[in-house]
Amino acid sequence: GIIGLGVLRRFTTTLDYRLSPEGARQAARAGAWIRSWMTDHGVDGFDRLYCSPYARARETAALLGVPGAAWQLEPLLRERDFGLWEGLPRAEVEAVFPRAAEQKQKNRFLWRPDGGESTPDIDLRVREVLATLARELPRQRVVCVTHEDVMWTFRFRLEKMTIDEWLAHQDDDHHDIVNCGILHYTRTLDD
Repeated sequence: GIIGLGVLRRFTTTLDYRLSPEGARQAARAGAWIRSWMTDHGVDGFDRLYCSPYARARETAALLGVPGAAWQLEPLLRERDFGLWEGLPRAEVEAVFPRAAEQKQKNRFLWRPDGGESTPDIDLRVREVLATLARELPRQRVVCVTHEDVMWTFRFRLEKMTIDEWLAHQDDDHHDIVNCGILHYTRTLDD
């Protein structure tokens, strides 16, 4: 039984993780905020709605209840690839990958889990999403449903943070990105 559970855990990837009941409640609250914002600002809908292809992100998008939503799955918004670390409890990671765990403590920005992605790797994906938005959807409203590390990278890029600022925010509870947290950016362009 125990060996079977361990094997099952290793074959279940973050792609397949589902929302918990609390996650579903959080998504519903985020949806209420979005719909309230839409009402307050006279917005009938969004010009594009992107969603990570991961199950929990798709479930979140559906629970937001955005009127007229036609979600497009965007692989560039997928969760960080944790490589060989995926699905492992913290204690097991530290036992199996002690050097990489130590590297994470030294500089989380540059750290790359064995076989996975660093924040600069994610930044390449985020820059591609932002380039697409600038090219295809200037002056339009867009919603992206994605994951914490990707959201941190959007913050890094959109807020023009330095690496030191990004690292400082990681250690500051005031800057946490919570489940179903909303980052709202507005771009004002001169005519």
